[in-house]
Amino acid sequence: MLLPFLCAAPASAQDLGAGQRARSAFVRVGVPEPGKPGSVVAAAGLGGGLTEGLSKSDAAHARLAGSAAASVDATRFLNVGVWASGRYDLHPRDALGRDDGFLVQSELSARLAWRVGDVGLGLEAAGWLPGGPDVGTSFSGLSADGRVLVSGQACSLVVAGYGGYRLDRSAKGAGDTQRLRAGDRSALGVSDFNAALAGLGAGYPVGRTLLFGELTAQLLLGSPKLAASPMWVTLGARQKLGPAGLVGELSLDALASARPEVAPGAPLFPIEPRVALHLGLSYRFGETAPTRPPPAAALAAPVAPLAPSASDAEPSSVELVLLDERGQPLARAGVTVVAPDGDTPLVETEPGHYRWRRARPGRAHLRITAEGFRPVERDIDVSAGKPLRLDVHAELALPAGQVRGLVRSLRGKPLAASVRLEPGGAETKTDAEGFFQIDVPPGQYEVVIEAPGYDAQRRTAKVGEQGVVIVNADLLQHSGARPPAPDQP
Repeated sequence: MLLPFLCAAPASAQDLGAGQRARSAFVRVGVPEPGKPGSVVAAAGLGGGLTEGLSKSDAAHARLAGSAAASVDATRFLNVGVWASGRYDLHPRDALGRDDGFLVQSELSARLAWRVGDVGLGLEAAGWLPGGPDVGTSFSGLSADGRVLVSGQACSLVVAGYGGYRLDRSAKGAGDTQRLRAGDRSALGVSDFNAALAGLGAGYPVGRTLLFGELTAQLLLGSPKLAASPMWVTLGARQKLGPAGLVGELSLDALASARPEVAPGAPLFPIEPRVALHLGLSYRFGETAPTRPPPAAALAAPVAPLAPSASDAEPSSVELVLLDERGQPLARAGVTVVAPDGDTPLVETEPGHYRWRRARPGRAHLRITAEGFRPVERDIDVSAGKPLRLDVHAELALPAGQVRGLVRSLRGKPLAASVRLEPGGAETKTDAEGFFQIDVPPGQYEVVIEAPGYDAQRRTAKVGEQGVVIVNADLLQHSGARPPAPDQP
């Protein structure tokens, strides 16, 4: 499944599906990618599907559905989501008449996602409620999914997959199976079987559009007809729309599995539409688009870094590619043109690519910030009508190290002492137990320890990345100093 991951990070992570799928790159196959703490995505969708007759005397079944989802990056690595869906199924008449009905389902989910080199990894858990005639019946069918996700990218092609397990108790909400009609079996979507979950997807960006395809399966374990397990082929496209953060999606599902037995008393299988069309929108809050540049006259002063070379100069464009320490595109950074009359953020057109579409000729100052990396400041010169492309490498911010220890007298009593690190001048005082700690960047320091009435000590400490150096000191009292009382150090 894994390609040689040579280029780029996974594609845009907005989506229109359930819970976690509100921030995945595909409909069912998610792309695990660390997020931005506090980032919220909301999504809504509409769809319709058609199911062929389930017996010789049966006709086609139709479905109209709507859904809403929201997710938030609680931390950089943890995302939580909620999803709700309502659907209305229309069934042909049978011996008992019509059997149309409305059904509601809901889900809560959580995902851990991180990157190891060029590979994205994730763990996802979800609890979901099947539809039922009342809340108590729905809760009796409470079910759970667990998945392991992996993704990577070869140049522009994103590949992702998952494997997992479904603990399916949804059949408990179906009631007496002897009384279920063909329409009920088609609409409920419940199952008597736990399932193995598997999926593989790929996406390819074309400008502002992501084209994607998926193969996914819910393999019913222990079922008498494994070929009737739901297996989908999905094709779709996702398009970035005008307002920053707004994305539209269109996808088509085709069910490749056989049909199960629907006679009274037969085991319950989830029966999905043979074909289904989905249309949706998602919005990521907090995304910003570049502001319109102010008139040239407002920047005519010599102090303005964006002053144009001429009042009627032709606008140009600036394309900036931001790379991390491994040479991979660095997504979700803040890239801003700084000017006295206001800052202009650059739009991220794809992971690690940032664009200033109507850059005025002249000198500009860029400020680049990304979590875990040192800020970058850069001056650039924009020529009239001539696009400018920049490759910028961000350096990892050095993780803090720490110097800590105990300061005592020769009699073993804690001392009230001051501790200073040179160079840098970081300083602290010991607590009532004589303990101190100072967080510092990696490097070599001289630790100066001083206490009234005692000889100062100087010690050397070499602090590594995320390293802790212990410096304990027993201070000698000044000669001729007054001896401490018996209960004093």
